[in-house]
Amino acid sequence: MSYDSSSNRALQEQITAFIRAFGLHRPEQTPCGEPVSVAEAHALMELRLTAAGQQAAAQLAIARQAKFARLLSAIPESQHPAILEALRLLTEALND
Repeated sequence: MSYDSSSNRALQEQITAFIRAFGLHRPEQTPCGEPVSVAEAHALMELRLTAAGQQAAAQLAIARQAKFARLLSAIPESQHPAILEALRLLTEALND
């Protein structure tokens, strides 16, 4: 396996560009622009919450849904299955 192949470099460049475009390099806010870290946002989705925590989680969910709706609307609908499959494959490869 060659780690210096042009495909490897292209993947690195595309993943880096995606991370930057999606906002994952900003530790002080979620990709949807909410002023909470990504780690805190994930915790809000997984923990039992107080009423204030439930409200914060609901606000994050609304912002996340809007962000993904905007993202998908910028991609031709005919390409949605290919995008979802590519993301599934990347996730699977990361989890191996």
